[in-house]
Amino acid sequence: MSVYFLDIPCVAEIEKIRNANVGTEKQYDSGLHGLYKIHLSGEYAEYQGIFDAIPEDDESDYIVVPIESIFDGLYSVPEGTTFVNVIGSSQDHPSRGHSWLGFYELYSGESPYMCYTDGKLYYPNHSVETGVCNSFVCPTCGSRKNFVGGHVVFGSHSKTAIDLRDRSLPDGSWVGIVPICQRHNMNNNNFMKMRQDSKVVKIRYLLNKDRFQSYLEKARNEK
Repeated sequence: MSVYFLDIPCVAEIEKIRNANVGTEKQYDSGLHGLYKIHLSGEYAEYQGIFDAIPEDDESDYIVVPIESIFDGLYSVPEGTTFVNVIGSSQDHPSRGHSWLGFYELYSGESPYMCYTDGKLYYPNHSVETGVCNSFVCPTCGSRKNFVGGHVVFGSHSKTAIDLRDRSLPDGSWVGIVPICQRHNMNNNNFMKMRQDSKVVKIRYLLNKDRFQSYLEKARNEK
């Protein structure tokens, strides 16, 4: 039985599926994609599974749709708010822009010039590491080396980074993109705090393969 997904998390709307022109020669070297078969009527697409290869013995039209995180709102987060990193987010790719920092700029309307943390690392044992961040933008050349749009979680009450590849978000928490330095972005055994009141771009976070398959099974069982 085919399962029709017109509004599943992190998948483009049906109009983009109908209008897209993706040939079998198109190759993907990274990321996770779903395979859809376009119905003869052109009015909907049937989900075929996680993309590996397009069947060569079927003349039907197919489209390969990225399963990726998408914009889900812009929030003002107060100074001192705690947050933690997302483990495994390097496999996620922005739906718009060439980088997550560019994605942040696009949806926030701001051009960050410093790490949004207060420059410290806080640990569960109550110790604090200072002098961590030195990734301010150079006023001469505007370089932002080692400055990224980091995947972080707000509202989780966790004191260390969260791995969302095999678990769901804690109740009341959400994933956002925040401009931070590489040093803060690569620390998982700590939590961080916002330097000042700032805009944070909320996203609907990427579904990993196992969780995506569970959505399919759930839908099949409900048919």
